[in-house]
Formats: sequence, C-alpha cells, structure tokens
Amino acid sequence: MYSMRWFKYTTDEGLVYGVKRDESNTELVNTSADSSATIAAGTNALPKGYRARFISIFSPDGLQKKDCTILSAAQYAAIAIGTSYNVGGADYSGVEGSAQGWIVRTKTPELLRRQPFNGDTGNVDGD
Repeated sequence: MYSMRWFKYTTDEGLVYGVKRDESNTELVNTSADSSATIAAGTNALPKGYRARFISIFSPDGLQKKDCTILSAAQYAAIAIGTSYNVGGADYSGVEGSAQGWIVRTKTPELLRRQPFNGDTGNVDGD
C-alpha cells in the first residue's frame, strides 16, 4: 500500500538521524534537497523519546488527514498554515491521476520527551 523509505532527518539541534516514512507524503511536503539527501552508513534511527516535527494536511472536503514529517527546521519554518499541496492518485481521491489542493491546517514542532529513570541505583536507600 505505502512505499516506505529511509530519510535523513535533522533535529533542531543539528543532529542527523534516519527516519522511515511513507515516500510519497514525505517527498510531497519537503524540498527536493531535503527529501533526496542520502543517509550515511551507520546513521542511527531517531531515538526513542523524539517526536519528529510534522504538518497535518487535509483534503479539500476536510474528511481526510495526512501527517507528513518535515525533515529540516528550515523547511518547517518556511511552511505556512493554509499552504496548498496538490495530491493526486487513487490513494487520495479514488480517481487515478486527479489532483486536489490539500491544505496545511496544523504544524507540530519537534518534541524531545525525556524518559524517566526508574531503575535501581544499587544504593541502600529504598530506591
């Protein structure tokens, strides 16, 4: 159903990770330079606790929603609420080759959730 691919994701701090995302949606909303960047061998996947920045685009009738990962902070800053993307094909509209103007309604920034430490330190203090 979906063609998944690894993309180069740059965090707000400038760290580079790999993220596996749907190819067509990710290429649709990112610049060609961001979406075609190759990932160096040995690049780690986005660590647990990171939520990648993304935008939510909605179909013209507002009934369908797609969350699309934005690969760089510069691209995220350049996208405005109300930006329109032409999405075509049977996956989106049921009519092969059609194009619809999907609208950006929300932008969600990157989030790093710290994982709680709930292990035993080995001390004899009840933890």
